[in-house]
Parts: sequence; structure tokens; C-alpha cells
Amino acid sequence: APGLLVGLAGSLKLADVATLQPIAPDFLGFRGAFCERDRTTGLVPARLAAVRAAIDQTMAAAESVEPPYRF
Repeated sequence: APGLLVGLAGSLKLADVATLQPIAPDFLGFRGAFCERDRTTGLVPARLAAVRAAIDQTMAAAESVEPPYRF
């Protein structure tokens, strides 16, 4: 109701997308999950694409179900 945005970050992994979907955050912060070895190395495009696909998939599934509550 107050129009606040919610962002979640901190060692997020691909599997966390589905876990966090029920609370409907506005932002998910990934870094290490996208990197080759650790957060100081380069980004891996395939990992970015996998997270994007997981977000799209969970959003599509959420749109088909009415949530029990809204913030």
C-alpha cells in the first residue's frame, strides 16, 4: 500500500528464484552466481540467461495463481 520497493540480495543462486517468488520482491541481486569462479571474475552469459529464464518461468506461474495476500 505505501508503494515501497523490495530488493533481495546476498549469495543468491539460481534455485533461489523459485524459493523467493512467493514474496514477490521487486528486485533480486545476483553477482557471484553469474561469475565464472567467484565474484571477482567475469560474468558467464549462460548463467545470466538461466536466471532470466527462471524468473520468467516463475512469473508466468505466479500470474496463473491468485496470491493469498498482497503487500
